[in-house]
Amino acid sequence: MVLLTTASSAGVTSKKQIRIKKKAGLRALVLLFGSAEGSLAIKILQKTLQHALADR
Repeated sequence: MVLLTTASSAGVTSKKQIRIKKKAGLRALVLLFGSAEGSLAIKILQKTLQHALADR
């Protein structure tokens, strides 16, 4: 339990960093794929990222 609490408190700052990186990456994807394909790719990525973060 001690490890979980320290990990969650340390995760607060890293989650903000992940969000910033995620937004930058999504913007790059939109530029790469164009609006239609980019938005679809972003939706898929968001779903997979949400599942990945939820599993932790």
